[in-house]
Amino acid sequence: MMGVLAGVVVTAIVQSSSITTGLCILLVQQSILPATAAIPIVIGANIGTTATALVASIKMQKTARQVALANLCFNTFGVLLFLPFLGWFAAKVVDFAGEPGTAVAWAQLIFNLVMTLAVLILLRIFQRRVELFDSTQARAAASAVLG
Repeated sequence: MMGVLAGVVVTAIVQSSSITTGLCILLVQQSILPATAAIPIVIGANIGTTATALVASIKMQKTARQVALANLCFNTFGVLLFLPFLGWFAAKVVDFAGEPGTAVAWAQLIFNLVMTLAVLILLRIFQRRVELFDSTQARAAASAVLG
């Protein structure tokens, strides 16, 4: 859980999940950080990367705020879905990949593929939920996330 939170915070600050992921892979390859600790950080980076869109959408049209909020919901849902199994998932990916740095990249890829498939299957339900937010609620949600 702390790794996921670290990934959210670091990525929100640097505004790039690619930087967070690349840094984690580098630290793993240098044996500074174990892959099983880096994987939760990379998974959490998926939530942190939504901060940029949330901030940018605050003064934009309702559709832009809905897209930014949908991105936040999608990534948060994915992380919450993986959270109970994250330790097991990280260990299995490390075993599968062989090389720890590659395991971090595989974990990010697998997470994104699983979430893409989930959204494609649940797209209509997800769309209706996001559209329920009016512009005031979307602004409040963006402000709450960004503090």
